[in-house]
Amino acid sequence: MIFLNPSKMLSKYFAKKYKREFEYRLKSIYKTCNDKVLELYVNNLDKNMWEIDNMAADLLGPQHEQYAKFNEFASFKQTTVKLSDKKAESLARFYKDKKQKIEKEIAKQKQDFLDKKKKHLEIVKRDKDDYRDLLQERHDHRMKKFGFELTGFGWYNAANKIYLKDVEKFELHVSVENGDQYGRVYTYVINPKIKSIFSLLSEDKTTFDEAFSDDPDLLLWKNQEFRIVSVGYRTESLGYNIKKVMQQPETNVKLFLESIKVKDLKRNLKNQTRYHKKENSILVDLNYQALFHQEEKRMEQEQIEARFINNLRRLIFPCCFGEENKDN
Repeated sequence: MIFLNPSKMLSKYFAKKYKREFEYRLKSIYKTCNDKVLELYVNNLDKNMWEIDNMAADLLGPQHEQYAKFNEFASFKQTTVKLSDKKAESLARFYKDKKQKIEKEIAKQKQDFLDKKKKHLEIVKRDKDDYRDLLQERHDHRMKKFGFELTGFGWYNAANKIYLKDVEKFELHVSVENGDQYGRVYTYVINPKIKSIFSLLSEDKTTFDEAFSDDPDLLLWKNQEFRIVSVGYRTESLGYNIKKVMQQPETNVKLFLESIKVKDLKRNLKNQTRYHKKENSILVDLNYQALFHQEEKRMEQEQIEARFINNLRRLIFPCCFGEENKDN
């Protein structure tokens, strides 16, 4: 990144040729984001400095944030800065060249940022599409195991001639009592009879009573035994619990997450879904959730960095910031 420090640049190239008064003003001239202000100073070198200061203030108008600053300059009543036409042209060319380099650098950074963001979005879209397919396969597996067939009118049980909506319904309420002590909590229903899992969702990491739209139908036989598994993640530890449950018209389950080592968690989950296909593996599902969590953290960090860079650019490059700010 190119950081323009007018004072240092002028010291390097022009310190021995130009008066300190002009160097002092150059910072404010740049902040006006108006090339005509610079032109006032390089095209009116026959006038007193305070007269040019007044012209600059009038050009900007009272509403401009630099208006008061140029009035302050004028109050100093400084007189002429003696510059030849050649020196004045050199100053103007120097200023404009540096400005163009800054604008090109900002444009390049912006494009690099957008390219990187686009690449990440493509990866996330691919992962989400893959996961959506996995949920669909999980749903299809469960439906077929219960004897349903997919027709143009939806899932249909040809053997019993009943539609899915006519299947005996039951209510399942799962509460992870210490779920709010974890950053992330995932809860699943395991149906060992058909080697199937079902994801339960929550808005508060405690009450799990929702499902993915791509896998909305939890089916269990009457009085069937099944299991509820819950896994919690926080910075330096994992939580885990599993409970066997009997299907009832209204089934209430309470779990309390207990600390567990990573290797033990993997072994337990692998044993719980042994012989399950990929779409019905809790470990596979948790891997997807980890990817989505990483993307959320990356997006949060990206927003923090974008705000920092924008604030920095607004401070250092006021003339070049407008278009960049619109796109962020």
